[in-house]
Amino acid sequence: MIPKGYACFQASGARADELRVERRKEHRIEMNQEVTVTVLSEPDRLPFQALAVDISGHGMRILSALPVPYQAAVKVEAADLLLLGEVVRVQQSEHGSIVALKLLHSLDALGDLHRLNRALRLEAETVSNVTNLNR
Repeated sequence: MIPKGYACFQASGARADELRVERRKEHRIEMNQEVTVTVLSEPDRLPFQALAVDISGHGMRILSALPVPYQAAVKVEAADLLLLGEVVRVQQSEHGSIVALKLLHSLDALGDLHRLNRALRLEAETVSNVTNLNR
């Protein structure tokens, strides 16, 4: 019997009577995007490039040529995205380490945030200059 809330699917190449239970509550979205990874729990280690394989609401998998320690705190940066997470699984593959992350915090639309910050700084400088002229 399949537990309530679990989806079933047939494993590719498997017979019809060989079903696997899908336990994920969130769908994964394929990314295949280059990202920059910083291992926060190793402050002397330089950031490195990896490939974001997929992402879900609370998790992400990356493919890394470099080892990443289990339970390490990491920062993942992509074009307009910053994610903080913890390594929950490391699996070796023929292409490197497949690192599963539990995402703890995320910031997106970083370009918008940078533009807003720049506009606020310019506004503050303008107000300061006007105040200095009125003295």
